[in-house]
Amino acid sequence: MRIGIRNNTFFIASVIYFLLISTSIANALIDNNPPLPWLSVKGTNFINDKGDKVLLKGVNLSNNVWGSWVAGVSESQEAEKKNPMVRPLRQDAWVLGALDFDLIKNLNGNVVRYAINYELFSEDNPARKDNLDKMEQDIAQFNNRGIYVIICLHIPEGLDVSSDSYEIIKPGNIRLKSIFENQKFWEDTVTLWNYLARGLKDLSGVAGYEIINEPRVPSRIEGGLEQFRNKYNELCQEIRKIDNKHILFIPEYNSRESNPGEKYWSAAYNKMLVDNGEQWIIWERGWVEISDSINNVAYVAHFYEPWGFTAEGGKSFSKEALEGYMISNWSERMQRFPLIITEYGINRNQSVIARKKYLEAVHALFIKYSLSAIYWEYKSKVGPYISSFNIFGIYGQYVDYAKEATREAEGKYFLKPWALEPARKNKFQQLFDNYYCSSPDGPTIMDNLSVKEELQRFFTFK
Repeated sequence: MRIGIRNNTFFIASVIYFLLISTSIANALIDNNPPLPWLSVKGTNFINDKGDKVLLKGVNLSNNVWGSWVAGVSESQEAEKKNPMVRPLRQDAWVLGALDFDLIKNLNGNVVRYAINYELFSEDNPARKDNLDKMEQDIAQFNNRGIYVIICLHIPEGLDVSSDSYEIIKPGNIRLKSIFENQKFWEDTVTLWNYLARGLKDLSGVAGYEIINEPRVPSRIEGGLEQFRNKYNELCQEIRKIDNKHILFIPEYNSRESNPGEKYWSAAYNKMLVDNGEQWIIWERGWVEISDSINNVAYVAHFYEPWGFTAEGGKSFSKEALEGYMISNWSERMQRFPLIITEYGINRNQSVIARKKYLEAVHALFIKYSLSAIYWEYKSKVGPYISSFNIFGIYGQYVDYAKEATREAEGKYFLKPWALEPARKNKFQQLFDNYYCSSPDGPTIMDNLSVKEELQRFFTFK
């Protein structure tokens, strides 16, 4: 018996040693990969420094930049009708673990859009330098796998796409101001991008900087489109003083505030109203042009058409309407500049069959018009307090299972009694039973294998 135990132990130890050595060799090979070629803009294309045309295709990393519910803080924020989510001062550990890099590599894309929030790099954050070091390490991990990184200021100071769901019901005079309306917020944003540009300017594996996510044009009384354009150009010029190599990705505005006398749609009254100085929201998109004196510029669009289908569970979509939207909204821009779709996707309001069918139609159009495109998103946080219908991620990760679930003697996990009601309400109970009760730790692909395969097909299409 003892001899057998020693032999088995020796065998297991040998296997473990072999695996460790193999992993070390693999990591060494990865770490010794040459730097990725620099990317730049030529005509309407992205090219590398060898002159080869490059289509950028990959996934978004949302990185939980909109923050988390923090007991004792979030309740008071919510009571004041403000966004209760507290922004991270350090990137949450779960958003990008060792396994994630290889799962993303397995998708066969060549780019990730890496979201950040303002607070990570604000001057008063003691972890600012650590956060930059962490970002550089993440960039190196992606670059070693042949993947470029676009840094996107997804959650700026002031009004952002997350806080807007709380602010949109308020008139303009009390609504949280954006960086285009508040001078301090604007100066802080310039400072942030200067800091990042100094840290990243020599990294060829950074494709470039998306300067802000889905901005809103202020009303005329607060500067309107002219001020919006001027600030875009000012920010690009400030970055160019430090970094003259990386591509500047310039987003279309996603909405604008109404001006006195303009009509706008009121969801509250379900009809058109006339603005009397309230600065309500008009959902209108468009670009402002960056000065010709600023080099290496590309333009950004997002695509969730039709929103009623991709996000709200509508019954159908039209391929012809998808193409019509692209032609009417993007054709002029595509003929003059590189255009990249840095967000597109569909959530779980639709079945996996419908999701795959929609992506096939959209990818066919991206291929037809030779468009770079980045899928929203790689991974979503799941749990009892998150609507399962709103999940866009290919993978889902149950981050809070340790406090919301318990493991029974037979090895299965069960939701704790107080988590059951919100889990049923948000349809998480079904997700949990199907994909998380046996092994809740780490990302899981849920029912998205066919979606993943369609993305792999598109990402590798030449």
